[in-house]
Amino acid sequence: MTDVLTRLIDKASGSNPVYIGEAPAGSPTNKPVWRIQKLTYDAAGDVTNVQWAEAGNCNQIWDNRLSLTYA
Repeated sequence: MTDVLTRLIDKASGSNPVYIGEAPAGSPTNKPVWRIQKLTYDAAGDVTNVQWAEAGNCNQIWDNRLSLTYA
């Protein structure tokens, strides 16, 4: 991954879960160059689970984040 990154954060479905994506600066959201993380929180706002799509590899499409498999 390059030194200059674009970072996107999706809290669209409320605050749980939160999706965080990183890709080289200027990357389009429909190209498979993203590393995507899913954070799940409890009622107190503490992180209870941190998961990655494809083990954190930079080969995901940000636009597909809701349908990806996370582990």
